[in-house]
Amino acid sequence: MEHLEEIHSLVLEVMKKAGALVNSRISSDKIIEEKSDSRDLVTETDRDVESMLKDTLLKNFPEHVFIGEESIGPDGKCHLTEKPTWICDPVDGTMNFIHRFPFCAISLALWIDKAPVLAYCYNSVLNLMYFARVGHGAYLNDKPIKVSGTKALSEALVFSGLPKPVCPKPEITLARQKNLDMLFRKAHAWRNLGGTVMHMCMVAQGAADAFFNFSTHCWDVAAGTLLIREAGGVVQDPDGSPFDVMSRRIMCGSSKELCDELSRELVHYRVPREDE
Repeated sequence: MEHLEEIHSLVLEVMKKAGALVNSRISSDKIIEEKSDSRDLVTETDRDVESMLKDTLLKNFPEHVFIGEESIGPDGKCHLTEKPTWICDPVDGTMNFIHRFPFCAISLALWIDKAPVLAYCYNSVLNLMYFARVGHGAYLNDKPIKVSGTKALSEALVFSGLPKPVCPKPEITLARQKNLDMLFRKAHAWRNLGGTVMHMCMVAQGAADAFFNFSTHCWDVAAGTLLIREAGGVVQDPDGSPFDVMSRRIMCGSSKELCDELSRELVHYRVPREDE
């Protein structure tokens, strides 16, 4: 296995090139395509950024595996093995990018033996480079970051998604609405930036206290997982069990006490796994 320091130098270089591409296009007209519906969109920049990262990494590390949001198969399924695997979201917050709202980020993580070892989240528009290496801490623009340490939901600023306007399962729509209502009543504050990656970055740097999602994807959370853990935070399943990156479920927070309280208050539901 290559030295992580050497990998890190290469990744930083290609991430900055990818960020420059995002910056050059965020204020321009975009070629936009629908995926599952009018709110699930992809642009040429999503595909170009992913191609840039994938081509560079697999050229330098041909024995590695690459999982990317825009290059998975038509069935949308992917599988994580023990092999060194890069998990990438080329532009998390595509809708924000389309509308020139500056909360979008490139997310890239290296997992080995089904555990994260390197993580990068880059909001190039705001010049925010988040990085973590297992056992070596988490950083924002080379400065160490830590979670807030908040323990009570009544004192916490919590990120979550919004109920989707169209959902084939009414019980899921109801659960999402109940969870949002609960946060309005019991959390100190609720926020949504329109992108999982930036939500997790905010928790890692102590600007927010918790985040949860019952239907996310591995490329949304693969990097943020290590970032939060290395910043002293907690990442687990919403029901309190160990986190599984392929489960599509995540809860992260500034303390175990906060995560457990939030878990008790939530209405839980499940969607099909990433690898089913």
